[in-house]
Amino acid sequence: TWGGGRDVPGTFEFGGGTPGIVSFDYQVDGGDVTTVAADGDGRARVTYTPTGDAWYHTMVVTGHTANGTTTDPRNYFFQVQPG
Repeated sequence: TWGGGRDVPGTFEFGGGTPGIVSFDYQVDGGDVTTVAADGDGRARVTYTPTGDAWYHTMVVTGHTANGTTTDPRNYFFQVQPG
C-alpha cells in the first residue's frame, strides 16, 4: 500500500524468528548499509525518510547473532506516495 510521501519519515521495525539476534544490517535501494542494535527481544526500530522521485523502494535486512551467525537477507518492498 502507499504510505507517507517524499521527505516524510517512516518507521520500520525489524524482528525475526532467529533466537539471539543482537543487531541488524539494513540497506535501502542498494545504498549504504546501516547497522542498528537489537533490543533484548531481538527487535530494532529505525526511521527512514525517502527522498528523490522513486515511488517504489526495497529494503534488505540481515540479522546478526552474538556468535557471528547471520540470517538470510530479507527483501521488503514499500511504496511512497508521489508528489
